[in-house]
Amino acid sequence: MIHLSSDLTYPTQCPACGTIEVTGQVRFAGAVTIARANCPVCGIAFYQTLPNGQFNRFPIAVSTDGRAVRAARRGRWLVKLVMNCGAVFENEGNRPALAQTCSIINSTLGTSVPDVLLLFCLDDCYGHALMMLFNAQRHYEQPQRRTVPNRPIIAVVPRALAWLVPDYVAETWVVDQPIASLDRAVSGFDRFVKQQLKRFGTVWFSKGHIHFDHRTTRFADFTRTRKFELPQFDQGVTRHITFVLREDRLWLRSGSERWLYRACQRLGFLPKTHALWVRWQVHRYRQLANHLRQTYPTCQITITGLTNSRITGFDGLIDDRRQPAPLPTEQERTWCAQYARSHVVVGVHGSGMLLPTSLAAGFVNLLPPDKLPHYAEDVLLAHENPIHQTLLGRFLPTSASPRQVAALIASMLTEFPVWLAEERERG
Repeated sequence: MIHLSSDLTYPTQCPACGTIEVTGQVRFAGAVTIARANCPVCGIAFYQTLPNGQFNRFPIAVSTDGRAVRAARRGRWLVKLVMNCGAVFENEGNRPALAQTCSIINSTLGTSVPDVLLLFCLDDCYGHALMMLFNAQRHYEQPQRRTVPNRPIIAVVPRALAWLVPDYVAETWVVDQPIASLDRAVSGFDRFVKQQLKRFGTVWFSKGHIHFDHRTTRFADFTRTRKFELPQFDQGVTRHITFVLREDRLWLRSGSERWLYRACQRLGFLPKTHALWVRWQVHRYRQLANHLRQTYPTCQITITGLTNSRITGFDGLIDDRRQPAPLPTEQERTWCAQYARSHVVVGVHGSGMLLPTSLAAGFVNLLPPDKLPHYAEDVLLAHENPIHQTLLGRFLPTSASPRQVAALIASMLTEFPVWLAEERERG
């Protein structure tokens, strides 16, 4: 955690000449919190990120003209985001108009609170924002709270995550914008935050880590849904399988399919060919369902996910529960209940597999070639026994056929009960 000074300053280091301990003024842009400073030695003006979310691993310092940059090689792609956010303050005289996109909900705080912890969960990637929110449990349970028991937590979240904020968070600040729009500064957010901070004495700024041991997180605190009970895996004759779909994360098997899809994107043909791609995806998952029913005739297959089309093709074979955006909170909770009774959830990497894998017994994640370095970033399977992790958490390349995916799912449904039976025998 970082103690924010009462005048909201933060020590920085000049990216041009390396002068350290340069005082910077903290500014809240949304997904980026920066300190803006002027170097007293070389005279340049620059921005430096405060450690939060991705900027814990990839801190950025960049001059306002973009000529001087201090960033790790793997983190240089974040420089543009920092520059874009900083430019808002430069272009609007550092006083952007107060937007109506920020609101306060579920507050248990009074008008004057001596000590608060600020947890920012803003990122243009849904998974990153969700991981940052999971820090709420860590802060709530951390040993320091024994000596500072009255430090309430304030979570700052996009509207899409507001329903996941746990009950022990004292106040929630909601940014009512789509997550995808957080790749740029939120107009008026800086002034909103600074106005609210006047209510408090000491303010601590969470680093909002996005990498942690999933086994330490009680996902039920956030989803209000209990995870699948593994001892019940082999009970009854019905096996529940859930497909998690997104129409912009397609199951493209071959290199030619991926090339054609990217070409449609770059040439602007995707809106005109969207229905064709969706039909092709529906056909592929229908094949998968047919193969599964050949092995498990009594299995129940459900499909969830966001859809903007009326293309189905699942009638009589799959329980289609897809919904158009924006998604009501009650529908989110209904989906979570479905995941929690699923023996296996299936989806392409990036389809929104975090909550499904945190609640289901197991998963099959289909990986495109370009996502191999990030294969573990889309799942939250957290079984205590490493054997359970191995047996129930599976990855396949998107080049796998529906028949091959079905065979893998069938092996999970068949073999894991054998392990459970032996485990019961061993006592």
